[in-house]
Amino acid sequence: MFFEKLYTAANNGEVGFYHWGDIDLGGFSIFYRLKKNIIPELKPYNMGKTDLETYGEYLIPINGKYVEKLSQLSSLPELNGCLDTLRYMIDNKVRLEQEAFILGQSDGIVTEADPNPIN
Repeated sequence: MFFEKLYTAANNGEVGFYHWGDIDLGGFSIFYRLKKNIIPELKPYNMGKTDLETYGEYLIPINGKYVEKLSQLSSLPELNGCLDTLRYMIDNKVRLEQEAFILGQSDGIVTEADPNPIN
């Protein structure tokens, strides 16, 4: 209900809607539900294949059951724009938590989102 009200109030054609979540089953499940049920033009933010590659040292291994669930998600039309990321995760059996962005910035990794990392 909250997200519906926020979307209705802000949806004037000038505002972009993004979701930043963990690059994992939960993050993409939330993205899917928001996109399908509330915000059809929702886009992922910092949830791409490039982010997985950039923060490779923080990747977390996943097991076969997790891979199966990711494969099921990748078949959903609402996630078509995320297929490169999902395929990378499935092929490499990895996921990434948002905290990696903070850890990576403290290690001196520069991202598009923050060109001034904390050193």
